[in-house]
Amino acid sequence: MMPYPFVAAPVRDLAYWFAVCGCQLTTNVHLPILDGLMSRSKHANKEIEGALKYAESQGWSIKQGGSHAWGKIYCPFNDHDCRCGEFCISSVWSTPKNPANHAAQISRVVDNCARQREKREAEKRTSPVEP
Repeated sequence: MMPYPFVAAPVRDLAYWFAVCGCQLTTNVHLPILDGLMSRSKHANKEIEGALKYAESQGWSIKQGGSHAWGKIYCPFNDHDCRCGEFCISSVWSTPKNPANHAAQISRVVDNCARQREKREAEKRTSPVEP
């Protein structure tokens, strides 16, 4: 019997998973069951929030918190071959000096992802060309 019978089944299963597989603070595993349950708070700046929504629409995940940053964005591919993995993680500042430039930088990081670029080029090649 599970130690927490009064907790909903998905949460109970998650608690069991952490008990078996590791600590929730140090185990970095994406759990699709949590995607709809946990949402992030909005960024205070509307331009940066727009860039974050764009990153989410391209499949990037956003984790709030950190020492000096508001959060970080993570590439969905997390591939070492993609520019040596250097740009697979990017910080999102809470109070940048120029919010518009920081928002543009976030969008550039998302757009310049090598795997994202390959995906866009493949879509262009497969789409029919209009005369």
